[in-house]
Amino acid sequence: MAAQGVIQDEIAKRYGGVLFDLAQKNKSTPKILKEVDILLMAIEDLGEAWGFVTQPVVRKATQLQVIEKFKSSLKLSQYMVRFLDVMCHYRRLVFLKAILENYKKRYDASKGEVEGIVESPNELTQKQLIDLSKALKKEMSMDVILSQQVKPELMAGVVLRLGSYMVDASLQTKLAKLRQEMK
Repeated sequence: MAAQGVIQDEIAKRYGGVLFDLAQKNKSTPKILKEVDILLMAIEDLGEAWGFVTQPVVRKATQLQVIEKFKSSLKLSQYMVRFLDVMCHYRRLVFLKAILENYKKRYDASKGEVEGIVESPNELTQKQLIDLSKALKKEMSMDVILSQQVKPELMAGVVLRLGSYMVDASLQTKLAKLRQEMK
């Protein structure tokens, strides 16, 4: 199962990069970003139906019909229409959501921003989040937009995720390491 995640990440990086490079070349990154958001909402609205249609066992003709409906109902640009055609032709629709999210990450990074998640056992105050964002901005030389998740099982400390970068300073992890060392 971990191998599937690695494959998805690699495909998302490759195709997300192609889409971003195409948008940059044509000076349309903000326009494509809006279309990416529209597509992500449409995929979300379809829910399980999207998951079913994108499976490799579904005939390409059926997938093409779904893409045709997307193209006509969402009024997408020629770049996005062509991109969706390529995704369908190469049977990559199952990865489309990850690819679109990769585009958003690239767009944010090009604007000097990165999104992150901070996990803690208790809800952090707004001041704590702002202070943490400022410290990370100083360290990373880009704006860090943090969202938080409360996870009581951490007991104390925090886990910080910024893209593929992770810092685990939770008491739970420290105790697990201590148990391992004592064996």
